[in-house]
Order: sequence, then C-alpha cells, then structure tokens
Amino acid sequence: MGDLTAWVDVALGLSIVFLGSSLFVTIVNEFIAQTFTLRGRQLAKHLNELFDEPAITSALSKSPALASFFNGKVKHSYADPNLVARILMQGLSLPPIVPSMTDVVAAVEALPGTTSVKTQLLGLAKSGATDVAAFTRDVSAWVDQSLKAMGEAYKKQTQWTSLLIGLLIAVAFNVNTIALTGHLYRDKGARSALADMAEQFVAKMPQDVFDQCLAMVDDARRKEQKCAPLTAVVDGVTEGPDGSLGNLPIGWLSAPTFDDVTLTAVVGWLLTALAISLGASFWFDALNRMVNMRHGMQRPEVEDADKR
Repeated sequence: MGDLTAWVDVALGLSIVFLGSSLFVTIVNEFIAQTFTLRGRQLAKHLNELFDEPAITSALSKSPALASFFNGKVKHSYADPNLVARILMQGLSLPPIVPSMTDVVAAVEALPGTTSVKTQLLGLAKSGATDVAAFTRDVSAWVDQSLKAMGEAYKKQTQWTSLLIGLLIAVAFNVNTIALTGHLYRDKGARSALADMAEQFVAKMPQDVFDQCLAMVDDARRKEQKCAPLTAVVDGVTEGPDGSLGNLPIGWLSAPTFDDVTLTAVVGWLLTALAISLGASFWFDALNRMVNMRHGMQRPEVEDADKR
C-alpha cells in the first residue's frame, strides 16, 4: 500500500504542476489570439465560405455588426446567428408586406447559380417551416451549427499551437516531467507537501468556480478573489525557485547552457508539452479524481488507528 500511496501523491503533484502550466499556455494563447485577432479572422473566413452568394454577402456586409467580417478589417470574434439569419432574409428581396413561405421559396430560387448557400436555404424552405418566422429560426440554427462545425478547424490549429507553446514553456521554466517525477518519488516531504497543496486547492476550487475562472481573461481572473487559488498555481510554475513550488526542480537557478540539454531533459520537456497540451480542464478533473483516490486510501488507516 505504501508504494501505491506514494505514486498517487506523485500523480497529484504532477497534476497540479500540469494544471498551472496548462493554464499559462491558455493565457499565452489568449494573448496571441487577441493580438492578431485570430478568432475573428477565422470566423471571417468561415462566414465568407458559408455565404458564397454575392446578394447575401452584400446584405451581410452592410450590417455594422458584421461588416468587418467581409471588408477585411476584422474587429470582432463573434457573430450572432440570429442577427445573421435576419440580415440574410433581407438579402432575399422578399415582399415588404407579410411575405409567405411561397415568397421565400421563390426568392431563394431566384438567386443566380447553384451556390451551396442557395441549395441549403432551398432545402430549409421546403423542409416544413410553416411561416417566415419559423424559417428564420431554422436558418439561425443552421448558421450556428455550421459555424461550430467550421470552428473545429480553429480548435485543431489551437491544439497544435498549444503543443508548441507548451514545449517552449517546458524549456523556459524547466518543467521536466522525468526530473519532477523522480524528485517527488524520492522526497517524501516534498511529495506530501504538494499532495496536501493539491487537496487544499480542490477544496477551495469547486467545479463551477473553476469553469467561471477559466472562462475569464487573465486580467479579470487576477482581480477576482475566488480565482486566487488558480492564479497561485500558475504563479507557482512561472516563478520557478522563487515561487510556491520552489522546493521542486522547476525553473533555472542560473542561465541554461548547452550542457543542460541532455537526452533525458529533452524527453522530459517533450512529455511535459504533451501533458499540458491536454488542457487545464483535463488536469483539473484528474486532480479531483486523484484527491478522491487519496482520501479513499487514507480512510482504512484512520479506522485502524481508531481501533488501536
């Protein structure tokens, strides 16, 4: 039982380090995305691919809320599907007085060519919508689903970016999984202290609070008192020997040299990059599971002590 308990504590320690590192990757990703408006540019690309009909694109580009997605000067990273649907309807040249679904079908069929958006709108118009309001809701739902599906490409791009950033962070802050695992297994004091820290973190950070804090930008998160445990974990990783995790082999005591780039170090950094690319949510969930496992393993020992 002793070795198993030790390994659970090692896993706890690794999880909280990976959690802090993952959140720092998220912060860096947010900064890059905001600086270069990556989300907005990706959304603009999706909107232009989705609406390949000039009449509809022209109508959408006249809306102040959507114009930047079509004029090459992206300012936003979100498009309201309901707004898109309403403006799209304006591009169909419907009769001004109470248009019917017959008018909608005729207007869609009047669009030139055989574009994908024309085909999709025609299918929606003939799929059973009883009035224009219901059809507009169907169009809104289609826009929402289409943009979410297209957004998967952005998520994949972000995953690769996160892996690269994770590797840079692993090297910059010397977060070496192999060295960290060995240190925690050999040093019972450090292992127990970090496991206790993990338990305290879980106690102070319920799931709903974690989700709220994770959704915030870094500046807002640091101003929110309830998010303090989460920002402390991030700082523990980034502050190296001077931080709350200073008793761990994290960070550089002096400027690194080529002699520090050993095969073990490279593998350890790669393992760290792979681990933190899984994301903060993954490691928060893992942390909770490990804490519950640790409690379950400690309970029999407490009961035996009571009997004695």
